[in-house]
Amino acid sequence: MSNEAVRIIRETEERAAAIRKEAADTAKKLVADARAQGEADCKKAEAEARAEAQRKINEATQKSLELTEKTTAEAKAKADGISAAARSRMEQAENIIIRELMKKCRLPG
Repeated sequence: MSNEAVRIIRETEERAAAIRKEAADTAKKLVADARAQGEADCKKAEAEARAEAQRKINEATQKSLELTEKTTAEAKAKADGISAAARSRMEQAENIIIRELMKKCRLPG
């Protein structure tokens, strides 16, 4: 083989090796970029899921507080009504007792 042919073969092999190295480096970079993007996407999805869960927890907590306030107000109103009725009955009983005592204490005359 001539020196020229050997030189051309070496140059071709060197170019092929350089192309393979460049392709391998590019592939590594693409894989690393894809992995980084995947991790970023996962972190973003996780953050969004956590935010949504927290929003739902806050919403449920608020509804629970509102329901508790409503139930407490209803119970207080009912208790106030019962107390008022009891006071009224006690006043009626007092009046009856006082009238009966007055009748018994009246002197004939």
